[in-house]
Amino acid sequence: MLSINHSGLHRTTFNRWVQRPVATFFGAVTVSASLLLAGCGGGSVDVGVGVDVVVPPPAPVEAFDLILYVNGQRINAVNVFPGEVQDVEVPVGNNFELASSGPVVWTVVTGSQIVNPPVRGTLVYAGINMTPTFISNARYAANTAPAGPRPSPVVVSFIATSVNYPDQEAQINIVLTN
Repeated sequence: MLSINHSGLHRTTFNRWVQRPVATFFGAVTVSASLLLAGCGGGSVDVGVGVDVVVPPPAPVEAFDLILYVNGQRINAVNVFPGEVQDVEVPVGNNFELASSGPVVWTVVTGSQIVNPPVRGTLVYAGINMTPTFISNARYAANTAPAGPRPSPVVVSFIATSVNYPDQEAQINIVLTN
């Protein structure tokens, strides 16, 4: 109940009914603004009440994707992103090129072994020859040729690991057929 004296509202009653709610409102606005701004870039924000609010940085989107060309023609069905594996049949005797939209490191695996042949070096395995003609952090190009009888298709796996986000990998398995 309000108490009235000769000058209007009593001072303590005024403080209780007006100033405290205003102070509480602006305190809530300050905390809300701090939380909102903390969501804009990650990090830790001290909101003034003894609690640190930790906001993780946003996860990066895919750092790259891979596409394939066979004999200079793009294979539209091939577009591999990090976390994906795709098998593609390529007849022996054709050349192919893998292209990445971001910088990657290439790892070449066949027969459960990392082989990584250098440019103009030849991988001879299970009746095929594969000779890299160009290797960069954006392209891997090679020629293939028969090297003898092939009892079954030969799989050569190309694992692309992002230079900027090493936890992002994509894999294309070139299945060399007759």
